[in-house]
Amino acid sequence: DVLPNPSNTYFSLVIRSNNENPVWVRVTNIVGQIVEGYEKIASNTTLQFGHKLSTGTYFVEIIQKEQRRMMKIIKVN
Repeated sequence: DVLPNPSNTYFSLVIRSNNENPVWVRVTNIVGQIVEGYEKIASNTTLQFGHKLSTGTYFVEIIQKEQRRMMKIIKVN
């Protein structure tokens, strides 16, 4: 889950997993450029990100071993 969405400050990504493998997170802008990245995040944690993102639409890619999930987030003023 990414909360709040949309946000005017930052986002909190709640990572819930029974898998002990670390999680990678990439945030890309609308044209696919990586604007933030986080590596080796432990399962069952909360990551706060997006403090410096400009207004716009972004995609969050969450990767854990062979599993991958994409989410759209919106940053507003």
